[in-house]
Amino acid sequence: MKKFKVQFNAILKELKLADKAKNNELTPEDWDKIAEAYQAKYNSDFYDDQEQAETEERRGSIHEAALNLLATEDDDDSTSGASSDTIDPNETAEMKKVREEKEAAEKKLKEKEKENTGLTEKIKNLEKDPEPDDPKTEVVTIGLLGPGTTADHLFGIPSDMFSMDQRWNKVAANPAYATLTPVDESDDGPKFRQAVTAYSKELSNRYKTLHESGQLASLIKGAALDVGYADLEDAGLGKQFVIRRQDELIARILAVPTVYDIFPRRYGVQDRELITNAFFGEFSQAYQAGEVWKGDVDLQPELGHVDDAMYKTLFESMKWIERQYIGYLNSEGSDAVKWSMIEWMVLNIAEVLVNEQSKRRIMGIFIKPATGTPGNALFASTGVVHTLIRYIHEHKLLTLNDAAYNTYSNTLTVFVEAVDAFLADALEKRGNLDGYALHLNRNHKMWYKASVRRQYGTDYDFSGPKGDMVVDWDIPIKWVPNMNQSKLMILQKPGNIQCLEFVPGEMFKIAFDRDMEAVKSWSTWKEGVSAAFTGKNFETRALLVANDYDLQEVFINQPATTLADDATTADATANFWFVSQANTTASQNITDITGAKDGEVYIIETGHATNPQTVNKALKFSEIASNFVPTAVGDYLMVHYDPTADSGNGKFYEIERCVAGTRTIVSAKQPNIPGAER
Repeated sequence: MKKFKVQFNAILKELKLADKAKNNELTPEDWDKIAEAYQAKYNSDFYDDQEQAETEERRGSIHEAALNLLATEDDDDSTSGASSDTIDPNETAEMKKVREEKEAAEKKLKEKEKENTGLTEKIKNLEKDPEPDDPKTEVVTIGLLGPGTTADHLFGIPSDMFSMDQRWNKVAANPAYATLTPVDESDDGPKFRQAVTAYSKELSNRYKTLHESGQLASLIKGAALDVGYADLEDAGLGKQFVIRRQDELIARILAVPTVYDIFPRRYGVQDRELITNAFFGEFSQAYQAGEVWKGDVDLQPELGHVDDAMYKTLFESMKWIERQYIGYLNSEGSDAVKWSMIEWMVLNIAEVLVNEQSKRRIMGIFIKPATGTPGNALFASTGVVHTLIRYIHEHKLLTLNDAAYNTYSNTLTVFVEAVDAFLADALEKRGNLDGYALHLNRNHKMWYKASVRRQYGTDYDFSGPKGDMVVDWDIPIKWVPNMNQSKLMILQKPGNIQCLEFVPGEMFKIAFDRDMEAVKSWSTWKEGVSAAFTGKNFETRALLVANDYDLQEVFINQPATTLADDATTADATANFWFVSQANTTASQNITDITGAKDGEVYIIETGHATNPQTVNKALKFSEIASNFVPTAVGDYLMVHYDPTADSGNGKFYEIERCVAGTRTIVSAKQPNIPGAER
């Protein structure tokens, strides 16, 4: 054993892995390196030597135990042949202790002998008939509910979290206990909040572990039982059951519909992330002698960023939570994942958070709330739609702008014709659309099917692999949820547009605290959206237009509503994005966006240089920075609406504008986006 330890330490020092070994941080790749280096240096297999060393050490322990038996054996007993089962009635306390130690050592020795005998027999059998090479991985079976509820632990799970000393576990085992024994707020309240905080912290860490080990996919597919638990063999039994239940709970959270199958998540972005894009010019030319150089590389950064999001909820009292929990048990009954009060709290809050985040991933935009005022869930971070609009305003994304596909309806063949026209224009600009996918509003899926049947026959079959393909184009359709009634079309290579986060599962790290009879609950996390590659960045819109989509990788239409001639209002129920046309009367003024609501951002954009509408700093727009007087096509004003302002009459607040091609961001509202002062 000593020889193996010396050689093992030598290899660790040689590979500079000694510190990682002491901290138990060696990875599978590290072990491969160790085995390879050991073989090369000592011409011997690392794992064979390790097994031999352990066997020698185990035999030494057995031999030592046998010698100890001889040392503690009484001379008279050994010569008389008296049985160890015979107990001397005059036995003293010290003699009893020695006898019990002897019996324990004998028992241990017999167990070791039996184990060695079994190993010897197995080796003999293997020599005669080797076991088949079975590549299947053996996993530890850990039942969700444990061995069964006992007097000490709920479900028989030996963990403080499931201790019957906790009131919520007694209620879970016997709901009648809630009516027989009232809540002791001074004792039960703090225990409950501490347990929820500890459990949600462990849940967040488990989510991160599953992500890093690549096992989240099994849970996302609903196959929670397929997750391997071989790594839990050395964990305590209670810990194993807790983790198993956490995985079931995570599976429930992941079952809530999200958009990550369309716009995948990338972790590790804490603030801003710089992605350098290389744009290569033309290189080849006809041969000629001499130094005639051609070709260049233009490096341009794409800057992704995340915003700080949070939830903070104040429950009126612990008694309110208790009543809600008991009522939930009585109405829902035997749902294993929700039998624990802790899991009930975490699961229900997490499901709401995931639903809100899924909506925000598409239509959200970060707007810093007024100090001390709760903000709308859609304003916690910026989603796909407004990230693409930001790229337009940064002069790196030029829309495909044509009335034939900027809008469509659910009548006749308009939708199919709009899609075909959009793809035809993209193909003209891109050259080929290999690897691209078309993203459309899921709310309009039935419109598209009806339009296809009108165009290609009422018996058109949408089943099979071609069911979600653009007819005749062989381009897959990704149906995007949570887009409201937007007519936005996005053409991109899947995976280009990504959802960003910092730490996996950070949103689920729910904390609880008490303030007199009130209960405070909160968590904080980071999230955002970014494309890895959109196109070259230009100083002005004119240069972007002149580039004519060269090297652009993402294509979108401009799903804006065209304002009527000389319009003085815009209708928020129709759209959030409005573009002016050539107006008859000069200096017409937009005074209101009717039907505006909290959680939406509205854009008034100049679409034509002839008599564009202005917006005065007055009435509902009295809070904007100054009068909006556009001078060029593409100038715009972006505002959000607060229905509670002005005693409930509502006000619009500016977040961004562009005049004469110059973009100005209200940094107090959007402090994190590139271009805003920090």
